[in-house]
Amino acid sequence: MDNKYKDRDSGALYKNDKKQEPKHPDYTGRGTIWGKKVSFSAWNREYKCKITGEMKPYISMSINEPYEKPFESTNTSNPKKYTEKDLPF
Repeated sequence: MDNKYKDRDSGALYKNDKKQEPKHPDYTGRGTIWGKKVSFSAWNREYKCKITGEMKPYISMSINEPYEKPFESTNTSNPKKYTEKDLPF
């Protein structure tokens, strides 16, 4: 395999130990697709087979841009107020 494709289109899923509700994913992880960083979420699900009527397992998956925490200012106690006089033009 050519080395330029070594880190492309790969990732990993890990058991979500922080799951608290059924809607939370059973597995989460990160990876890259076409060189772009992505995050993975996956859920254990079941479907009813139309032929046998049995419930069969499958994994449902979602791929999204990675979540990044919004920037929070550490100085929220006394924010500076700007007026038109503060503008350089």
